Amino acid sequence: MRVLVANHCSWNKGDRAVLFVLVRELLRNGVEDITVSTANMVYWAGQSLFPPDKVKFIPLGLDTPVSRNPRPGLMFKAFRLACKTIKCALLFPIIRRHMLKGTCPSYLCHLVSRPFWDAVTSADLVISTGGHRITTLLLPDAVGAPVYDLAVASLLKKRLVLWSQTIGPLEFQSPDNELMVQKLLANCWRIMVRDEGSIDVLRATGIDMSSVSFTPESVFAANDLVPLPTPPSQRPAVVGISVYTSGDQPTEKKQNYIETLRQFIDHLAASGTRVLFFPMMLSGADRSCINAIIGKVAHPEFCEVVEDFPETPEHVAKVAQMRAFVGHKTHSVVIALAVGTPVVGIAYHRKTRDFMNQFGLGEYCVDDVGLTGGKLIEVYDRMQSDLDAVSQREQATAGELGSKLRDGLAELLHDARQSVVEQAPSLGRV
Repeated sequence: MRVLVANHCSWNKGDRAVLFVLVRELLRNGVEDITVSTANMVYWAGQSLFPPDKVKFIPLGLDTPVSRNPRPGLMFKAFRLACKTIKCALLFPIIRRHMLKGTCPSYLCHLVSRPFWDAVTSADLVISTGGHRITTLLLPDAVGAPVYDLAVASLLKKRLVLWSQTIGPLEFQSPDNELMVQKLLANCWRIMVRDEGSIDVLRATGIDMSSVSFTPESVFAANDLVPLPTPPSQRPAVVGISVYTSGDQPTEKKQNYIETLRQFIDHLAASGTRVLFFPMMLSGADRSCINAIIGKVAHPEFCEVVEDFPETPEHVAKVAQMRAFVGHKTHSVVIALAVGTPVVGIAYHRKTRDFMNQFGLGEYCVDDVGLTGGKLIEVYDRMQSDLDAVSQREQATAGELGSKLRDGLAELLHDARQSVVEQAPSLGRV
């Protein structure tokens, strides 16, 4: 069976962890022809994480040549953004029009990159990699590569799966874009959501809910990478931290954020606890924030940064060595939960709180809106009296969710294989 994994964000370590788990489980289930369409090929150059004879990487369908050849400098970044914006502005309305009409044009092959076209036309199953893809939170009106590429697969009537995803919010300015997303969701073979809030969002779209089911967050299945973690009370006094930054944050908000973490780190240093920052963006987008925080603390010698962007197995193993973790990026929280590292989750979206609640640890989750150093310190200190019990709860829950996710994917692939056989028994490649 040929599987196309679409919508992968190559420079985000959380998305790389999602892909690691998904591809590993596909291989375990006998899928040996896997293609991953990724946002930037350079971040997978010379990869050795997966067997190259079974897993290959290609550009997104909505691709631009400059996205494959990144160069440093603001001018090039501006040029790359302009290319993407113009291409999206020109092509997205064409795909939208055909989605609304329910027609597949003969020239569709010219509207996507050639590698993506070859992969999507030959795929038996198209899986949108887990995470947060169908939303207007990060892409206004959901106009962008994730929806575009999935719409192409939908027009080709492929078995389309939204795997382990958060859906929404879906707040549109354009009725046509809203209808396009509704049709895309309605055309999915399976929609497997990772949080309860997504169920409400999907119901509000009016689609048939018979194709919708719940599955755990993908990265909880990384729990088996560290089978027997040391109890947190016996680990060195080091706390891991991930930060979340957005380019459109007002200066005052950035300064308040830096001050909040400065107060928290100074509180840790006063008790002899060190800090290890985990950058989550291979593009370096979060490094300036980390550097600004370190520049403000009273004892910068207590702070270190994980360098060289280790791949998922090494990253997960290092998180398992932390006495505790404070995570603002969603998947940094998920990784800590998966490996039994007590975590304080800072939520910029409801999904973080949903994950913490799944583990019965909602009391250790705080919203980033209005967050202060005092509030973060209070929640962290409260968790310190129960570190080993928190870790045991995390390990037990991650074990259950990881098993459920693996079983769910195996069942999905079984159903897909049966569907391929019934549709085309002469293919001989199931």
